Amino acid sequence: ASQWAVETYGYDLETLLGMNLRELRAPETLPLLKEQLDEANSGGILFETVHRRKDGTEFPVEVSAVGADIGGERLLMSIIRDVTERSEAEEKVRRGAKQLALVTDTVPVFIAHCDTEKRFKFVNRPYAERFGLEPEDVIGKKISEVVGEKAYGALSQYVEIVLSGTPVEFEVEVPYSSIGKHFMHCSYVPEFNESGNVVGWVSAITD
Repeated sequence: ASQWAVETYGYDLETLLGMNLRELRAPETLPLLKEQLDEANSGGILFETVHRRKDGTEFPVEVSAVGADIGGERLLMSIIRDVTERSEAEEKVRRGAKQLALVTDTVPVFIAHCDTEKRFKFVNRPYAERFGLEPEDVIGKKISEVVGEKAYGALSQYVEIVLSGTPVEFEVEVPYSSIGKHFMHCSYVPEFNESGNVVGWVSAITD
């Protein structure tokens, strides 16, 4: 751990051992430091913050800290983990989601991603807006809750086909509960996990 700290922070071990925790924190995180230390002393805390290296560069860390009575003294013990790679991966996912939304929200196609429980995992904005909803209002709901029981009944046989692992393309008149009957062209493509099991499907629909 000491070698990791030396390599990560850029200080020699003797200097690190003599430093106050405040000296390793990025300045903008200092206002929260006392509150976090108090919580650690009273029972333990896990949080993310930003630390600063000797050369001034900053990086995200995860800190697990707890107070303990050792040799008659109240000491604070902390485990610090560099989470740069995880943070970069999360940011990459966020950017990807934004790019996906930018593309799918502008195409003249209704797009939905559902799981094996027939619940929505994703819908593009046009899909949601045709029912007077926002995408976040649709995600997590069962298909029948959004389109209506009769509409789902007209689609259910094709859902079973795609959940068997077979892509299916079809045209059907759908009696939606909120917007009436529409003649739809639908394309369902199964989604597989790494083991080859079907975990959902993606549908592209045009009116």
